[in-house]
Amino acid sequence: MAVAVLVALAAVPLVAADADPATLHKIAKQAQIQAQIQADPADPPRVHELLALGEIRVEAILNSTDAEAAGANFLAAMSIFSEAFQLMNENGQESEDDHLYYEAVLERQARYYGQLLDLAETYGVEASGEELDGLFAQATTQIEAGDSGVVDTLERINHMMGLLREQIGAVAVQEDAERALEYAALYVKHLERLVDDAEELNILPEGVEIMLAIRDRLAAATEPSEIISIINEIIMLKQDLDLVNANQLELWMRHTQTTAAQMLQQGVLDDIEYAAVEATLDRFLEEMEAGDLDEARTLLNRLNAWLSEQ
Repeated sequence: MAVAVLVALAAVPLVAADADPATLHKIAKQAQIQAQIQADPADPPRVHELLALGEIRVEAILNSTDAEAAGANFLAAMSIFSEAFQLMNENGQESEDDHLYYEAVLERQARYYGQLLDLAETYGVEASGEELDGLFAQATTQIEAGDSGVVDTLERINHMMGLLREQIGAVAVQEDAERALEYAALYVKHLERLVDDAEELNILPEGVEIMLAIRDRLAAATEPSEIISIINEIIMLKQDLDLVNANQLELWMRHTQTTAAQMLQQGVLDDIEYAAVEATLDRFLEEMEAGDLDEARTLLNRLNAWLSEQ
């Protein structure tokens, strides 16, 4: 979903729907940076007012209390930056020196065009630059000659770049949709593995029902925003399951530690054997800190199996 800002301006409603606030903030921040880069002191005061308002909206995205509020702030920020770009790239201010003014506009358009070409290459969009290259050359000649027709040429350049931006945006949205479907398939398999291992992982029947319901929703989802929303649910569910399992493993570890200490007092274990038990429990704690619950569980299984044989 984190498409470059020039594409994002063409597809903000698709990005904003139920997306993660952190993702929305990243995209809006890119738009803010690009707007600041292209802003010029000679731009109308309204441009600088818009940049200030946009910055407030960008920061409000992360401070939003829910996804809906984050989406609203994102759309507002992108709308503000879009207006700022239009004012900067179109004939928004008449300079006292038309020659310098149109040179600045053309230079800004050239930078924008270069960014579009980079995006086109990234997304594999074939962009024939002959017509636009010709328009840039024509505008340069008109500016040097003081030809007022440069206004129409600059507008044509804007129009042509707008078409290219829409073309890139369409491809980017399609790629995002395909990538989202790939992620959905991976997470469906992940949920099915959790369900298969539910008994071993001590997942209650209620938890299994929740996972099956989420799996069915994810398997039927086709929109990227919906898929991302469901995957976020899975991530939160997985974190909750890991927390429950970690607590259970810690309790089991303490019980094992107590059992081994009793076996030492009873003479069932000698000092060397007990030191080996403590070393295994230290490894268990290291795996827990690293978040590898499976390896931690394996260590405890082996240790308890060995203790039961003594």
